[in-house]
Amino acid sequence: MPKLYSNLCLAASVVLILSLTLPLAAQDSQSQAPASDDQSTETLKVNVDVVQLFFNVKDKGIVVVTGCGHCGIQSAIDFARKNIVTQTGKFYGLFGGLHISALEVWSPAADQMLDAIEAAQFRKIASNHCTGIAAVEKMLARNFPMVSGSANFGSKSNRYVGNGDSIVF
Repeated sequence: MPKLYSNLCLAASVVLILSLTLPLAAQDSQSQAPASDDQSTETLKVNVDVVQLFFNVKDKGIVVVTGCGHCGIQSAIDFARKNIVTQTGKFYGLFGGLHISALEVWSPAADQMLDAIEAAQFRKIASNHCTGIAAVEKMLARNFPMVSGSANFGSKSNRYVGNGDSIVF
């Protein structure tokens, strides 16, 4: 059975709403040994900062899905490395608001976030609006495997995945 794990990064005003058809068991990530692969299911873990989901996709690796990542993507990567055991031992996908340059301001911390993403060696990255266009441009310049969006339905750019777009991991 897939398991649901949580790790509080920010304690203030956390709302977690999941609409899943998977049977889930809530666990405290501090008291549970890392999950191991089994042949029948994938593992689902949740790290609550805004919301971060971790999917262990069989034969591919970890897919990280984040809301607006106020704690920084390094936090999500570190959480996954410490708490999720996979067959491949690798990261596969990254999707969501990475909050790197949401206001289009660049800083040394933003470079550190890109370094963490690069070190994780994701095979597919789909960011959305709060990642910031400046961050996406720098990721493209560093040859990150970025997924483009359509810029439909009110999305401001096709540089990120937006309203009505989809991605398959």
